[in-house]
Amino acid sequence: MRYLSSPKPLLCRELVGRQHELWALGEALEQAARGQPQFVLLAGEAGVGKTKLCRVFMQASQAQQALVLFGQAISQDQALPFAPFLDAFRRYFSTASGRLALAKSSLLQANFAFLLDLLPELAPLFAAVGSPTFEAAGPAVQRQQALFHRVLAGLEAMAEVHAGPLLLVLEDLHWADETSLELLAFLAQRLAVNAAPLEPSTPLMILGTYRREALPESPALNSLLLQLHAQRHASEMRVAPLSFADHWSCLNSILEQPVSEPFAHLLFDWDEGNPFFLEELLEALAASEQLQLRQDAWQISPDIRPRLPPSVTTAILERFVRLPAVDQEVLCYAAVIGRIFDFPLLATLCQLDERQLAAVLSRAVNAQLISEVNYTQPFLPAHKEQERYQFRHALTRETIYEQMLASERRLRHQRVAETLESLATEAPPPGVVPAIQRDNAAQLLAEHYWLAGLPAKARPHALHEAERASRLFAFREERYYLNMVQMSLPEESPERFQLLERIGMLSLGIYDFADALDRLAMAEAGYQRSGQPYRALQCLANMLLPSWFLASTSLPDMLTELETAAEAAFAQPDHANRGVETLMITSQIAIYRTAECQFRRALRWIERSMALYEPLSDPRKVPALQLSVLSRGWIKAHQHASLAEEGIAEMRNVLKVAIQYHLPDVLLFGNAWLALTLIYWGRGDEAEKVLAESIDFEARSGLPHPSYVIGWQRFFSGERWEEGIPLLRGEMQRMQLAPVPALVATTGLPLVHLLLARNELDEARRHLPRIQPIVESLDQYVFPAQLRWGLAKLQMAQGNLPQAQASYERILKSWKATEDTLVILPMLLDGIVLYAEVGNRVKARQWLAELEAVVRGTDNPVGGAALLEAQGIVQAKEGQLKHAREALGQAVEAWGKLKWGYQQALACQRLAEVLLTWASTGAVGRAARQAAREEADRRLDQALAVYERLQIPTGIQAVQAFRSSTHLEAQHKRRRTLATRQTMQGLTQREVQVLSQLAAGRTNREIAMALSLSEGTVELHVSHILAKLDCETRTQAAAYAIAQGWVNKLST
Repeated sequence: MRYLSSPKPLLCRELVGRQHELWALGEALEQAARGQPQFVLLAGEAGVGKTKLCRVFMQASQAQQALVLFGQAISQDQALPFAPFLDAFRRYFSTASGRLALAKSSLLQANFAFLLDLLPELAPLFAAVGSPTFEAAGPAVQRQQALFHRVLAGLEAMAEVHAGPLLLVLEDLHWADETSLELLAFLAQRLAVNAAPLEPSTPLMILGTYRREALPESPALNSLLLQLHAQRHASEMRVAPLSFADHWSCLNSILEQPVSEPFAHLLFDWDEGNPFFLEELLEALAASEQLQLRQDAWQISPDIRPRLPPSVTTAILERFVRLPAVDQEVLCYAAVIGRIFDFPLLATLCQLDERQLAAVLSRAVNAQLISEVNYTQPFLPAHKEQERYQFRHALTRETIYEQMLASERRLRHQRVAETLESLATEAPPPGVVPAIQRDNAAQLLAEHYWLAGLPAKARPHALHEAERASRLFAFREERYYLNMVQMSLPEESPERFQLLERIGMLSLGIYDFADALDRLAMAEAGYQRSGQPYRALQCLANMLLPSWFLASTSLPDMLTELETAAEAAFAQPDHANRGVETLMITSQIAIYRTAECQFRRALRWIERSMALYEPLSDPRKVPALQLSVLSRGWIKAHQHASLAEEGIAEMRNVLKVAIQYHLPDVLLFGNAWLALTLIYWGRGDEAEKVLAESIDFEARSGLPHPSYVIGWQRFFSGERWEEGIPLLRGEMQRMQLAPVPALVATTGLPLVHLLLARNELDEARRHLPRIQPIVESLDQYVFPAQLRWGLAKLQMAQGNLPQAQASYERILKSWKATEDTLVILPMLLDGIVLYAEVGNRVKARQWLAELEAVVRGTDNPVGGAALLEAQGIVQAKEGQLKHAREALGQAVEAWGKLKWGYQQALACQRLAEVLLTWASTGAVGRAARQAAREEADRRLDQALAVYERLQIPTGIQAVQAFRSSTHLEAQHKRRRTLATRQTMQGLTQREVQVLSQLAAGRTNREIAMALSLSEGTVELHVSHILAKLDCETRTQAAAYAIAQGWVNKLST
């Protein structure tokens, strides 16, 4: 393990999440360049990224030939007149380009000579001027105005000499001196900035920045802003904190690699999208060695709290300690309550009357530590509003909280909890909002009693909140409060073991598989110690799924142990151990044997589950049975169509029960299996609905949806590949960071097949070595078969046909050891295609026989379409072209009905090849030959449209090459011309040419000259056009042609 080293600063070196602001600034500069002066203000809190935005914009402006001046106001110079302007002029004239411009331009020397009074160090640059031309004479106001005019003249001269736009950037105007702010108001007034002048003015853009929280301490800036906005002389752009997505990108950029979503959320909860705070937090984490590299990703445990960096705490505590002692006490209680706190609760805690507390909070607002939460609603009386305040930033609250001693925090939490409990039982006066909302009371009491070190008092409230979260399917929150409850119980408490088991199942539902294994293992050990072996076995059964997701090699041994124990229970004649615990175990065994497509073996355990279920009166038997019912539904889906329909109905019902009883493992299997069943039965629209419902449920519960199934639906449907590929890439990356190895592999499988279809071989090759060892460790049938299918495709694309054949033979061998009739269908078809192409008709027929047997036993429409295509391919290789043509034609129609667009395109291409081969035989008449060629052309068009939409270059090239080699291209062009003419209402080619000239507004004479016709012929064509288009005038005909898009078509 290595730690992040400090020598390399943890800084975000790119601009993230400010594209809109950068674009708006660019637009303002373009307007300035056109002679419309602009004044833009960037407002935002400290550290939000105003400076970085300015720097990037300055660089972009220089690249566009703008002259950029940069000045900065600093807190020490607030009494120095013109400080930011002088800083800008000093910086510019100290550069080589500034000195050169001044030396070459007498205009600049004359207009900036006033600087000699203000910046004597620049005197060597003004040797030609001799002495200052600005003399301080007259009243102070006149002298100031004269100097303002000199600054304006200097800027105008600078723009003139540069012959391009001038950008003046002034940062931190909240620290600017009053004279500088008055000068800004003068420039805005004189240049009429942000207005459209009658004639081009100085190409100047002024860009200023300031901190919004500093406005109360800068009345002069406040006054300037009011004046500018009243006169519309400035536009203000608020630089807001980063969104979570942009914050995550910023974090990735800082660490120069992707980081996990939980880690990003942890930091976002602290820094609230402020990039400076993010950088400082990361530095603090690195310094304390809490930021570590684990499994190729920087991660931090959610249980560890980042330490506040001194750069953040110092500025906050400086404002805090300047407040009176009573104010500090009030804010300490507010920090203990939380980020948001209620006025009545705080008044009760601090024993202050309302006026005293209002004064304290007012001072805290002025110190920029807190702000009022405005929940005002229309027509709601003021006395019925909840008076709330919040710390301006989460780090403000955290800083004040952390500066207290641990004992102070504990005692204050206890006081808060006791006060909350008292207020929750009191009834407020009629019409007055209660000091605490009862809906939130349990949550607050659980938190505060827990932090007060009183877990027994926190327990009932935490349990109440856990049950509430359960009803809302908020699995993460339910786990949080249940963990609080179990930690409050004695270590050997039976109730604690039950809670650990429940927490493990919740962790399973939110894909925290490592935590699920840990909690279930703790529960299993506890049950063993307390003499409850079957409860321990139930925990072991529940450990199967997280072990599978983590690609644990111990999974087969665990399954064997469970089967042995269950067999022993059924061998006992007294039925002593045939309770709900045994039912849970038999259901778990059933689901795993079903997943292996070992249906006969699985049915044995399903039947035992059903036998156990009937006599039980324990209400837990319903959820315990659902995995068995789901397994039975999946097995039925592999049978004949009538039974498959029953299986689909059973799976749908299982999902309803799983939602009712909050069964995350059942939902994980159920959503995936139901959607896959519908896909492989050609019911893609229904599968889309199931997947959409799972995504919606994820938003409510946190239970992830089966993204890999979405990948297969995209692949087979031939729809939205441009959306599916990035989705699968993102899911793979997310699962890698989680880390969940099995989902990395299962999500990668459809991605690989999509990439191979698009001939993106390099990326497919990169994914396969990462996927292969994980898939092989899963020791199942479905995923290894899909992996070998992908390897075979890659080997074919690389021309390695022997290896491809070996891969297909391994698929066939593993499949014949199972009872699968769904997943194998497209693989059997592709195997037949391979053997037909290499000329191995014996193997092709052997594989075709296997496909025929599956279709005969299931009557599956997907299998039927695959069989038609396979028969056509084999018949074509055997020279039975008429039969091949019929079979492939039916396959095209069948794939179309099933909405398997990609497979339909492949069938279209194969049908076209057969049609052209048949048309080239001598026994075919001319009319039949022509009809076959035209149909082939249409089928190629159909395939080409799909290939172009899905961006499949090999398919596009194959169609184009085939057209060229069979001389279809000329026929295709003729057909396209006829089709175009037909869409133009029977106009001849010459009439279309005349119509195009009409639409261009030409006279008959001009048309005759352009087309080398006589005027009489043109007149005749015009009369024909009007008749065919049913128009009365030339103008109507021209307008109609333009509206129909014919003119554009013709000109192209």
